Amino acid sequence: MAPDIREVNILIVDDHRLFAEGLSRLLETLDRPVVMRQCYSAQQAIHMLDASNTSFDLMLIDLLMPGIDGMGMLRAVAERRLSIPIAVVSSIDDTRTIDQLMASGAIGFIPKSVSSEVMLSAVTTLLNGDIYLPDELWGQLDFLDSGRFSAAELSDPAHNLGERQLEVLKLMAAGNTNKQISTILAISEATVKYHIGVL
Repeated sequence: MAPDIREVNILIVDDHRLFAEGLSRLLETLDRPVVMRQCYSAQQAIHMLDASNTSFDLMLIDLLMPGIDGMGMLRAVAERRLSIPIAVVSSIDDTRTIDQLMASGAIGFIPKSVSSEVMLSAVTTLLNGDIYLPDELWGQLDFLDSGRFSAAELSDPAHNLGERQLEVLKLMAAGNTNKQISTILAISEATVKYHIGVL
């Protein structure tokens, strides 16, 4: 299958300008055309979303920011019923918090300590419609099996379905098992469970 070469729009929300600018420059080396935007607070990002018709393919947000934090940013996007995939890029290592972020609608968590190569790989995974977590977190988080997901957090998660969720929904309706769906879409069963959880 040929890689998607469509231009993608990515928004970075981080109060540390040096990190945001460095990440932006790194992501400009992705294997596809990319337009980068940066906001240095959640408030600034929310204002941009309210004032602009720009559709972002991915938002990468810090968790610990002054004022509205990353969790508040997730809720703000959900309340506006914007179909924007959001991943958290943070230095936290608290699995309970990461679990809450994923259950609240984040599609990934990337530690700030990862290498440039891992960061590029993680963002590529997210842009391809899959979730991303470091390998060591898969067995430690409850969100995949809890049934909580964003349904408890979002007013109407049906309005936040992404392309991959719709693919999973169609395959479920056709009677495929999770294992079959994972094989058909070339994603892990854990990813299938996640997508089912947000349907």
